[in-house]
Amino acid sequence: MHSIFLQNIVLLIFINILVKPLWIFGVDRNVQNILGAATYGEYFMLFNISVLFTIVMDMGIQTYIATSFSKDHGLYYKKLFTLAVIKLVWAVLFFIITFGFALFVYKQSINYTLLTLLCINQIFASFIMFIRSVISAHRYYRIDNLLSACDKFIMLLLGAYFVYIVQNITIPLYVIIQTIAYGVTLIISFIILWYKNGSFVFRFDSSNVKSIFLQVLPFAGIVFIMSFYSRLDTVYIYRLVHHADHEIGIYASAYRLYDSASMIGVMFASLLLPMFSSIVKNQIETSKLITMGLKILFLITVGLFAFSIASLDSLYLLLFDNFPNEQRFIIPILCAALICLGFMQVLGSLLTAHGHTWSLLRFMLSGLVVNFVLNICLTSKMGIMGTSICVLLTQSYIALGMYIITYQKMRYVINKLLLVRSSIYLFVMISASYLFMLVGLPWIICLALLMMLAISSSIWLNIIGWKELQLMRPQ
Repeated sequence: MHSIFLQNIVLLIFINILVKPLWIFGVDRNVQNILGAATYGEYFMLFNISVLFTIVMDMGIQTYIATSFSKDHGLYYKKLFTLAVIKLVWAVLFFIITFGFALFVYKQSINYTLLTLLCINQIFASFIMFIRSVISAHRYYRIDNLLSACDKFIMLLLGAYFVYIVQNITIPLYVIIQTIAYGVTLIISFIILWYKNGSFVFRFDSSNVKSIFLQVLPFAGIVFIMSFYSRLDTVYIYRLVHHADHEIGIYASAYRLYDSASMIGVMFASLLLPMFSSIVKNQIETSKLITMGLKILFLITVGLFAFSIASLDSLYLLLFDNFPNEQRFIIPILCAALICLGFMQVLGSLLTAHGHTWSLLRFMLSGLVVNFVLNICLTSKMGIMGTSICVLLTQSYIALGMYIITYQKMRYVINKLLLVRSSIYLFVMISASYLFMLVGLPWIICLALLMMLAISSSIWLNIIGWKELQLMRPQ
């Protein structure tokens, strides 16, 4: 299981590093610079509204598939169609709730046509994840890895055409490009599922609905709370900050990088969840796998945090036109939160696979309250700088709480020597990045030096051993 995880996570990261940075830096950045912070800020606010209630379409179904289908592949034929119909009904409910929320909070001040398109995009994306969870549960990890970047690859091609060749793009066209990409990826995903697993029973089994609902309920609660507090930022800014559209646009500039980088943790979680579920009774193997996941994700997220410090000046010049100097520390703060978020995603997968969802749900509720109080106190006084600090503090609180729950329920303890080595690695990376910032090295040189330092120091400190490096080689 170690070698399967390492080989697939390397492939997954490699594919997404190839595609997603090109989308962010090559297309998304230019769209924002062409349209301006205020116009892009309106789009980003609508995007967050469309994302806010996506949990209604999932309600824990994907997590249920990852944990249950990986243990019993026969459920594919018995329950998949029933789950798909339930998901379709919930998609309609998602539309109703999203528009109800938008009308209640924003009245007539937003573009509802654009919001409709964004909601369709979320439905397509949710069904893609639904199919991918089935593919992953059947251990077709490499196919799942390729599908993870398929939509962004199509968006990249279409977006680059309009930005660089046509040299004309609007927000509606930008959203339609995303719709086409999600639609094509959904069709490809379904064809692959059908080809790999064969047909399933096209029969809606109403007797399964109640049992399925009770099983997915705790999963739904966890995902809902996490998506809710992570997407309410723009609502707080809209209500608590002056010149909200412009401020949201600036915050969106930083948050899009944080959001994209957080997908690394999502990749780990999506890969680890079915693996944890398949070895749930093997405590030793589970302990080794969770330690491996935490180590690799820690090395990556600390590296990203260090890079955001080292390139504090040159990175902003590369990313943004007219980025306010007083807000320049937002990205390093958000990148620091990535370290905690990585712990949350890996430990959350472990607790979910082992059935400790109710304990996790109760704690996540307290995280929602903490996030609300912090935003009221900080966002109202410090603006979007306060919002980014709220993200860091909330993620830190939840990461610590999850570790405590993991210890209480499973007696999992991070090795003390590993903690010392990891702390030294963190100190080395931050010190080096601060030095690079003072020297004023170009961002590309900072990136190369930090990558070499990260690899060499992690091997020298024995955080990643030679045996683990050998396991990464394809068999």
